[in-house]
Parts: sequence; structure tokens; C-alpha cells
Amino acid sequence: MAHLVDQLDDDLVFLDAARSRTEAVLTLADRWSRSVVPAAAAPPGRDIQLTPDERADLCTELAAAFGSGTRASHLLEEIGLPRERQIGPVGATALEWWNEILRELANGAVERPYRRVLAAALRWYAYNDVFVRLARRHGLR
Repeated sequence: MAHLVDQLDDDLVFLDAARSRTEAVLTLADRWSRSVVPAAAAPPGRDIQLTPDERADLCTELAAAFGSGTRASHLLEEIGLPRERQIGPVGATALEWWNEILRELANGAVERPYRRVLAAALRWYAYNDVFVRLARRHGLR
């Protein structure tokens, strides 16, 4: 029985060391991925042309990832839409709010809105399946 307890103690030490190393690698990878795309710059090129289904996917994922509060407002400021130009979310769901925001952006509130929103969303959520899929499909990654 003592041997089993000693073996379990050794296994716990090993697992703790492996966890620490994994966290260090993830932290390093996160820092590297954030340094690849500069925070203030949108990728060059003209705006991407989303299909209606892709726009709906982007809108739904933005609503899920950013909501319609402070984080969403920060993302919009990052792409060049100042707070005083942002639509208030009063009485709207996050999905309804993002639908209106994307419409406002596409009407000319910022240059290359879909490209900029997608690039900014990827800086926040570099491994989000929807953002990555859209970026790859439209040559941003």
C-alpha cells in the first residue's frame, strides 16, 4: 500500500510540472499570436465580400463573443468607430444590435468594415472557429 501512495505522489508531481509547462507554452503562444497582427492596423486590401450566410455567421458569432456592451464598444473603437457614433443597445438583443452595427459599418461608417471587424475579432479570439474560417475563406489568414 505504501508503494501505491508513493507512486501516486510521484504522479501528482509529474502532472503539476506538465501543467506548469503547458501554461507557459500557451502564454508564449498567445503573446506571439497577438504580436503577429498590429492592433491598430487593418489588413491591407479592399473589403471582403461576405455572402448573406457568412454575414449572418459573423453577426451571430460577434454577438456571442462580444455581446453588446463594453467589449463590443472597445472592438468598434479599435476599428475606428468612436463611441459617439455607436448605436445604443437599449432594448435590443446582442444579435439585433450587431446586425444594426454591421449595417451601419457597411453604409460607410468606417473603411473596409468587414475586413476590419474580422481582423479585430481575431486579435481578441485568435482560435474562434467562425472567425478563423471566414478569415481563411477571404484570404486574411
